[in-house]
Amino acid sequence: MRQGIFIRGGTIIPKLQHEDCMAIIPCFMNPISLEIYLDEAMEAKGDLYLDDGKSHKFRDGQSAHIKFEFKQNSLSTSHSGKQSEYKIPDSQKVT
Repeated sequence: MRQGIFIRGGTIIPKLQHEDCMAIIPCFMNPISLEIYLDEAMEAKGDLYLDDGKSHKFRDGQSAHIKFEFKQNSLSTSHSGKQSEYKIPDSQKVT
């Protein structure tokens, strides 16, 4: 069975790479890819929230909220919210 997927133009969707995983926890720190769907102005925006996936340290600033913007053929990033103490693990790359 085939199913159609509709994605609004102007959206950036972060996707966790999980090809060989049978459960999310063992692959939680895998690389993340960005799928960029441009609008008529050739622009897109999206958000990514990260934390360690197992503790409640996000309450103490141990998380990251990253904003992505694709504009004028260039991708930029910024942090949103308060200063974060969260360190993205070396195994977790964003491509």
